[in-house]
Order: sequence, then C-alpha cells, then structure tokens
Amino acid sequence: MMVARRTPGAGVRKPPREETAHGGQDWCGREFEGCNFDVLVTRNDVEAGKPDPETFLKAAALLRVDPSNCLALEDSHSGVRAAAAAGMATIMIPDLLHPTPEIASVCVGVLPSLNDVRIRISQQL
Repeated sequence: MMVARRTPGAGVRKPPREETAHGGQDWCGREFEGCNFDVLVTRNDVEAGKPDPETFLKAAALLRVDPSNCLALEDSHSGVRAAAAAGMATIMIPDLLHPTPEIASVCVGVLPSLNDVRIRISQQL
C-alpha cells in the first residue's frame, strides 16, 4: 500500500517578492503543476544572496527542517553552490547554463526537467 503525504516546501527566489508571480504561489512553472510553497524566501529577505547559502538556510529554518533533510532544485550555478553550501542535497535542472564538472560534483543529480524530478521521486517511494 502506498500512502500519499504532502511534503513541506519552500521557494527560494532571486527576484524580489513583488516580481514573483502570485507572491510565490505559482512561479515554478506549469510543468510542475500544483507546487505551492509553505514559505517563500527572496533576495529581499536575506543579507546575502546566492551563492551565499543564507536563503536556503532561512527557508529550512522557517520550515523547521534541518538543511541536511532538504532537497533543493536549482537551475543556476550560483543556486547550486548556495544549496550545496547550506548542506542540502541538490538537483540541477539546467536552464541557460549546463553544469560544469565543478557544479555537477556538488549535485546529487542533474535532470532535464521538473517532471523528471517528479518521476525520480515517485520511483523512490
């Protein structure tokens, strides 16, 4: 028997909150439908932006989850560096830049799309 459970989620976003569609409720795209977040941390909420890990650490703290128990999904090199520095398992979903060997080495995976992340997670359950 498989039990469905909702996993808490956080959005960590570079643009200021006012530039984030719907205040963060739907900026992750149509491809990963229904990904509403419990918390949203933007550049306005921290002293140092990516690649500093502060945004990811703040998101984990707001969720009351240890960063080592978090999975970060990132499309940028600075985001991957920040999430990895926060101690989070990180998957890169390349957008404009593909991972360099250095970036790939700090990721637990590189996948082509958010849908591939969903498939991979469902296979692990």
